[in-house]
Amino acid sequence: TLSMEMFERDVQLVLDEYLAGLITEKKLRQEGKVWNNYSDYAPLVNLAKENKQQVIAANVPGRYANMVSRKGLTSLNQLQRKAQHLFAKIKIPEAGYPYLLKFNEAMGAHAHNIGPSVFHAQLLRDVTMAESILKAWRKDKKTKILHLTGRFHSEERLGTVAELKRMKPKLNVTTISCFANDGDLENKKAIADFIILTK
Repeated sequence: TLSMEMFERDVQLVLDEYLAGLITEKKLRQEGKVWNNYSDYAPLVNLAKENKQQVIAANVPGRYANMVSRKGLTSLNQLQRKAQHLFAKIKIPEAGYPYLLKFNEAMGAHAHNIGPSVFHAQLLRDVTMAESILKAWRKDKKTKILHLTGRFHSEERLGTVAELKRMKPKLNVTTISCFANDGDLENKKAIADFIILTK
C-alpha cells in the first residue's frame, strides 16, 4: 500500500476513481489538488494503479492546517461533524518535546514571534498522516505500507514517525531518506535508518 503526504484526505474519492480507471490523469490533476511537482511522484501512483494497489491520501486538508496556524487548534471544534474524519486529534506536547525544538530551530529567529499555532498546524499534518497509515495497516495487517513524505516529517524518527509509534508502539517502522552525495555522510547517519545517496 502506498501512502502519500502529497494527497489530502478529502481527495481520496478522486484518487480512488483514478486508480480504478474511471477518470483520467488530467482530471486527477485538476480535482486531486496535486502538487506542482506531481510528475516526480506520478510514476509511483501509476505503478500502484497498474498493480491494483491502494494509495492512501494521508494528509490533512491544507485549509484545516492553515486554519489552525491562523486561529489556533480550538478552531477545529467549529467544523461540522461530517468534516471531523478529515483530520486526527492531536495531543499537545510538553515544552521540551524534541520535534518542537527541531521545529523552532528550523524557524530560526521567527520562532519566538509566531506562537504555538504554526507548530500545531505542523503537528496536525503529522498526526493525521500517522493515523492514516495506521488505519490502512489495521485494514490489512499483512500489507507493507510505503509512506512518502517530506524529510522534515520523518527526520530522526520525529514528526509522523514519532506519532505513529505513539499510537502503536510495537509497530515496525523503518525510515529511508535520500540526499545528493556531498561527501558528508557522517552528519546524515542519525537522520534515517537507511540513507540513499544520489549523484
